[in-house]
Amino acid sequence: RLLTVTGDSMEPTLHHNDIVLVDTTRQVASPSGIFVLFDGFGLVVKRLEYTGGATPLVRVLSDNPQYGAYERTAEEIQIVGR
Repeated sequence: RLLTVTGDSMEPTLHHNDIVLVDTTRQVASPSGIFVLFDGFGLVVKRLEYTGGATPLVRVLSDNPQYGAYERTAEEIQIVGR
C-alpha cells in the first residue's frame, strides 16, 4: 500500500508529501521501527518501540522533537503496517 506523508512530525526522516510503501503484513511493533497506525482519527506514520514488561507497552514517537512521545498498550493501537 502506498501512503502520502502529511505534516512534519516525522522530519527529518520523512517529509511532507513523501510517498511511503507500507507492508500491511507487518502489524506487530517488534522490532522497533517506523509504522503506519490508525490513531482513532486517521492514518499516521510514527516510530514505534515495544517496551515489554508486565504490561507490554508500545511507545509512539515522532522524529521531530517538537512532538511529544506517548505510550499505549498493544490493544489500544491499530497497526496498519510497517
